[in-house]
Amino acid sequence: VDVNGEESLGFRLSLLCGAASGSLSTLVTFPFDTVRRRTQIQNLHIDEKNRLNGFQQINVLLRNEGVDGLYRGLPPELLK
Repeated sequence: VDVNGEESLGFRLSLLCGAASGSLSTLVTFPFDTVRRRTQIQNLHIDEKNRLNGFQQINVLLRNEGVDGLYRGLPPELLK
């Protein structure tokens, strides 16, 4: 019970909820970050006429690497 008389979750449960919400948001947004990073890198190394847009990047990535390719590098991100 906090100062206002309302029940609080407690430290451990609050910590667990925060960790769970952070992990879930990372799982949802990570594939978009992967595509964004690949698009930025290709801008440095590929001629403008041969560059892929975001949708093309997703299609090529899924075809060549599968869903695992979208989540490559996820464990270090979750440990952050």
